[in-house]
Amino acid sequence: GEDMQITTYLEQSMQSELSANVIDLCPVGALTSKPYVFEARPWELKKTESIDVMDAVGSNIRIDTYGWEVKRVLPLINEDINEEWISDKTRYACDGLLNQRLDTPYIKYNGKFEKASWSEVFKIIKSRIENTPKNKIGGFVGDLTNMETSFIFKEFFDRTIESDYYDFRTSNRFIDDEQRENYIFNSSINGIEQSDLIFLIGTNPRYEATILNARIRKSFVNNNTKVISLNDIGNLTYPYESLDGQTKTLKDILENKHELSNILKSSKKPMIIIGESFFNLKSSKNIFYLIKDYLKSNFKFDNEWNPLNILSTDASTVGNIDLGVFNNKLGNNITLEKLQNNELELLFLI
Repeated sequence: GEDMQITTYLEQSMQSELSANVIDLCPVGALTSKPYVFEARPWELKKTESIDVMDAVGSNIRIDTYGWEVKRVLPLINEDINEEWISDKTRYACDGLLNQRLDTPYIKYNGKFEKASWSEVFKIIKSRIENTPKNKIGGFVGDLTNMETSFIFKEFFDRTIESDYYDFRTSNRFIDDEQRENYIFNSSINGIEQSDLIFLIGTNPRYEATILNARIRKSFVNNNTKVISLNDIGNLTYPYESLDGQTKTLKDILENKHELSNILKSSKKPMIIIGESFFNLKSSKNIFYLIKDYLKSNFKFDNEWNPLNILSTDASTVGNIDLGVFNNKLGNNITLEKLQNNELELLFLI
């Protein structure tokens, strides 16, 4: 066996968004993480428990650091969310944290960025705020912004600038924040294994929430859970029934004019999983309420089960809605509209 080598499967490589989990499964260390090879010894690393921000699932992770460098990201067991798995994106995204980090302010002079002091930068910002009309100042928070920063950002606009032209959305998607159930994943990830019918609308969980998709596959394999998608979204790693993607088809189902209406009615614990792309449709508001009314009229809601699930793509989405970091007058993204119409003179990006 001295000439034996471990190599990839000859005909094709492993095609999975969870492929790197074989590193954790290998009992002898023969399968290793290439970016981490010869980087550090395990006992030299500082271990910090954290939450994955590469999607909105919230997988539990452990971040191993050496000095100020992130060396590797490993899964932490949480049976309610990610069990013992993490996605490849979660595991390897830390590679991008090392290079080209901004560690000092820059000011653009004559088309070139030059280093500046914090006092100089703050003076310029203060001057710009004082000399710009309040209705021409706007701001956006990013997908990975933590809730403390988002809260301070909102307070800064509400109290200091006295403007409500801020948002976390970069599209004009619909949000209903009157009830929290209208924008969270109500059935829970554990609930996937209790469901007998999963209906996907405007989402591809394989790429938008890999860990959640793995749980759907587990439910299909163990419980033969029926999965239906409004669109044909390619290989999800498990069989599913796809429809034509038309909103009319969805309306027909909700109005009992489609063959799937009876299947949905007869299900004991259905899950309707709605992706963010659905809420970009102009008709999304009306259809969303149709879905909710249909589920209530057919008694799918009870004290132990809420079949309505909104699958966000970004880790900060639900928190930003909770904090009210958006301007939703008349159901539109007012801040984005002002930006697109060149009505803003000063823009804060966090």
